[in-house]
Amino acid sequence: MAIFKDIETRLENLFEGFFNKKFSSALEPVELAHKLTAEMDRKRQVSVAHVYAPNIFSVTLAATDFAQVEGFKAALLNELKDYLAAHVKEKNYSLTGEIKILLTSEPELRSGECQVVGRLEEDIASFAANNTQAISLEEVQSLMETSLKARLYSSSLDLSVQLREKVITIGRRSDNDIVLNKPGVSRYHARLERCEGTYRLHDLDSTNGTLVNGKEIGQINLFGGDEIVFGDVSLEYQVED
Repeated sequence: MAIFKDIETRLENLFEGFFNKKFSSALEPVELAHKLTAEMDRKRQVSVAHVYAPNIFSVTLAATDFAQVEGFKAALLNELKDYLAAHVKEKNYSLTGEIKILLTSEPELRSGECQVVGRLEEDIASFAANNTQAISLEEVQSLMETSLKARLYSSSLDLSVQLREKVITIGRRSDNDIVLNKPGVSRYHARLERCEGTYRLHDLDSTNGTLVNGKEIGQINLFGGDEIVFGDVSLEYQVED
């Protein structure tokens, strides 16, 4: 969607304009935005009539990065909130309150690393659970879908990864769910989301793109036997009958 590109461009310009003049940092603003939306998807809850998403997020940065963003923290938080709001609209999520983001620091994190934790606003979420019989997405899918047994496989890499989580990130960085430390793979390259009895693959604006059966994709539902290429890495999506 164009709105995501616009906000990502503003985030990049915000960081470049500040850090090029004063500091250097390995922190990537677009990757931070992607981690927030991935956490929102991971913590969503389904009720009888709505899909509720977290609206409160704690973002922990390395101490050096935290100190450096102080000069434009308000602008950064506003852009990240806009990004999450656009994601809410795209996914048709419901929120239990306004979006809030709290920045904290952790001395043990290296520059460029961050941790994101999201939750629903406690008092309103409890009300929703008592009055709309909210249940987790995991419970809904276990009732509505047969168990999906899927994996990513590569004989040349001697790689076989069972896909179990609802949301799975793929990339070169060590904090991804599936780490592909290979040439051409972006730090946060792609995301898998389980839906409609399969996984839906999303490219996260990676540098070299994501190919499925030879065609570059933005997002697509996968089928057994599909060949997926991330940079120089070729994997097969396999589904057990």
